[in-house]
Amino acid sequence: MLFVTTLALMSALTCIASANPPLSTMKSFKVLAIGNSFSTDAMQHLYQIAAEAGAENIVIANLYVGSASLTVHRTNAQGNLANYRYDKNDNGTWRSESNRTLLYGLQDEDWDVITLQQVSGQSGVETSYAAAGDLQYLIDYVNKHKTNSQAKLVWHMTWAYELTSTHGAFSTYYGRDQLLMYKAIAAAVQKHIVPNTAFAMVIPSGTAVQNVRTSFIGDTLTRDGYHLSNNLGRYIAGLTWFYALTGQSIDGLTWVPSSTEIPSHFLPVIKEAVKAAIETPFAVTPSSYDENPVLQAALTMEGYELLDWQPVGCSHWNATSANPTRLNTRENSDLTNLCYFVSSGKMFTREDIPIGSIIEIDEGYQYRPEGWVTLTRQPSANRPTPVREKKVVVTEEWWGDFVYRSFNVSFIGSKTDVRGIEEETASHFRIWVPKQ
Repeated sequence: MLFVTTLALMSALTCIASANPPLSTMKSFKVLAIGNSFSTDAMQHLYQIAAEAGAENIVIANLYVGSASLTVHRTNAQGNLANYRYDKNDNGTWRSESNRTLLYGLQDEDWDVITLQQVSGQSGVETSYAAAGDLQYLIDYVNKHKTNSQAKLVWHMTWAYELTSTHGAFSTYYGRDQLLMYKAIAAAVQKHIVPNTAFAMVIPSGTAVQNVRTSFIGDTLTRDGYHLSNNLGRYIAGLTWFYALTGQSIDGLTWVPSSTEIPSHFLPVIKEAVKAAIETPFAVTPSSYDENPVLQAALTMEGYELLDWQPVGCSHWNATSANPTRLNTRENSDLTNLCYFVSSGKMFTREDIPIGSIIEIDEGYQYRPEGWVTLTRQPSANRPTPVREKKVVVTEEWWGDFVYRSFNVSFIGSKTDVRGIEEETASHFRIWVPKQ
């Protein structure tokens, strides 16, 4: 197998993300991120991806402070504050050290690559990149204290939130508009990072994620509306990092962290999206995979059948209420919003809705997939948000720790009275399950 030296890696990194880096394998793959949970997401599976591709001397590390902005990192650097959790992976397994400084992480290894990023909520706020000289301070600090003089500084461009995200910054800065957030992130990076010669490259994770969202996989890449899903979302970001940093072909890679969440027919979609992101890092490239063979099979009744979800008009489930397992109806509840919903007449188990099932909702409608881990009142923070994605494939992650699921179906916004149109409303929500 052909390997390149660290010097060749540095040459590859000097190619800005809008061009294809030279095709190569790597003898040294030592990458440090100065970030937060978004760098944790992006790097989670990076070791295994690089290892499958044949890289040697792999060391991945993340200086983590939750929700850390450029300002927070500057404050920590100035005071040499031991505020970081230092996550490191040099053998395929992550281990953590608490109460570490930024300087400790910088000097722990002779890094090939060191990345910076803005906190996700402000990643599309241009003024945050220039505020108080934070970015320039960090650039100077990294270059002064890195132990490998050839180490390259790289910018990690993060992703826009999921359409249904309840993150406060989503409404504050972006009007709960995913595409607006993505375009704002791209514009801010183009204005403040690309012209800055301190950065050798931009890793366009946000564009790769947005590209995948145009495919049949859809807007299903986060676990809470903004953090990437543990397997699928994180794999997309990790593959983007690897391809951006090495330029090595990803066509033959087959390792995935979960074959259930990332079935084989997802890989061509993801790889196409990643390649397009590197080629066109600041604009969305629509996927050519907009028809899912699994979904098409369901729609043509091949191997699937419709589940009778037993719709009940003017009813509502709420697993976080005082009566968490009761279907609220006009007969047993005085809730004033009951008639905005048509709800399932029962709570469903994994046997009822197995992995591989497909849930559909038509345009203009939404559903909330209520969930119970136990048959007790559930924490409000764990309540799933309404879903508007037209087609969702049921995965292990969709079930997660839930033992039971039920559904509240409504018009988008949940403010339209469905009395007299209960059956019509119910017809816009469908669950396809594999035939036994």
